[in-house]
Amino acid sequence: MTKMAYQTYTTALLCVYLVSVPIRTCQAKVVVNNQTFLSHEQRLLHDLFNVSMYDTNAIPRINPSDTVDVTLRFSVKQIDALREKDQLLTITGWVETYWWDEFLQWDPSEYGGVEEIYLLPQTIWLPRWALFSSPGEVFQTDHYRNFQVSVYYDGWAYWDPGGDFSTICPVNIKYYPFDEQVCTFVFSNWAYTGLKVNLTYSTPNIDLEVFSKSGEWDVTETTGSRLDRYYSDYPDLPYPEVHYSMMLKRKPLFYAINVVLPVMLIASLTLLVFWLPSDSGEKMSMGLTILLSFSVFLLLIVENIPKTSESTPLIVVFLTSLMSITTASVGICVIVLHFHHYGTPNHRPPLLLVKLISIVYKDPTLAKLCRTSSVDAMTNASSKAATLKVSTVSMADKLGKLNEDTAIGSIRELLEEIVESNRSKANANERLEEWRAIARGIDRWLFWFSLVLMIVFAIILLGIYPNTKPVLARDNLT
Repeated sequence: MTKMAYQTYTTALLCVYLVSVPIRTCQAKVVVNNQTFLSHEQRLLHDLFNVSMYDTNAIPRINPSDTVDVTLRFSVKQIDALREKDQLLTITGWVETYWWDEFLQWDPSEYGGVEEIYLLPQTIWLPRWALFSSPGEVFQTDHYRNFQVSVYYDGWAYWDPGGDFSTICPVNIKYYPFDEQVCTFVFSNWAYTGLKVNLTYSTPNIDLEVFSKSGEWDVTETTGSRLDRYYSDYPDLPYPEVHYSMMLKRKPLFYAINVVLPVMLIASLTLLVFWLPSDSGEKMSMGLTILLSFSVFLLLIVENIPKTSESTPLIVVFLTSLMSITTASVGICVIVLHFHHYGTPNHRPPLLLVKLISIVYKDPTLAKLCRTSSVDAMTNASSKAATLKVSTVSMADKLGKLNEDTAIGSIRELLEEIVESNRSKANANERLEEWRAIARGIDRWLFWFSLVLMIVFAIILLGIYPNTKPVLARDNLT
């Protein structure tokens, strides 16, 4: 191919291309009444909003006395958190909203078979419901800006705004951590009355089809309801509200492992205080350390529950009961240590106390005291003293017969003092040993009493009492 022929061929291809591009572009356009549109959908939007002068502030009814029925359906994806201290429930979900817009209707055959269009929420009329039970903004601006509205040729509009929804949830902490809570989401019109916009629901419960299970809560039941609210300023104007309620039951396993079990283990250490020998010197220290441990657990629990005086959490009652037992044990340890180290040298232990302690603690010293009454003990002591005195006098008489001088008299007085001192020491040691036996017996008594008391508290507060909580009535879910 010559150079001239090649240039002629290239020029011809370029001309063909330049001619074909405008032809294809023109074929992609839609021309109606001397107006050119890129597509049938663009022409439809032009006719709906420009030709018909659609106004987003006007209720979509030709007859102004007609009511717009707006239907809601609440779907929950997951439970983000229930903050008991703030009494606030936050979930992730969306609200399916649909209504009939009388101004957004067309014949699909006139617009190339277009049956559905997607519009920005700023371009059409929206019911603009508000979450009345929200602790912050009742209007979520993201809902009205980021989620498109799908509109069908027959005028039905579907809008599904989603995100995080927060609602005020009054928390009943009486049975915490075995509690059940009811939280309600209240949707209502802000400006429109029920005479203009009738708000209602499609299903009598929350849609949990895509719900992700929570590690802390079980959703046991959901309900949906509608009511008309009347305000004192406008007694004749109804303001419809749609209520969606969730009954949540707490999973107690986390608290059983991280709170109840450590508390029970610390409480078991309280029992060991009664087995710790008084001579070890650590009896009081161990009791105070256990008491401080209970205080730390109580502070951790109180930080996560609402500050209310209406009810006391069950776990706090249980913890306070164990703290009371530990406090009493520390106080009684003072008495036990006093009995062990000092006793009451001038008095023997009361016979009734000795018999009572002997029921759970068998000790030779206590058994000896039980066999002899206090009167017999005093009689024996008097007879021993008289015998000792007689023997001392007879010894002195014998010595007096040997030598009646002054030195022998001094020896007699000295002997009497030594014998009396030995007798006093023997009696004091005997009584001190009796009081030490009493101290050991008190420890054994308190061990069994505290053990029984802890078991009773655990069975009642953690086993029986949580099962006696009233069943939430269905009326509480609306």
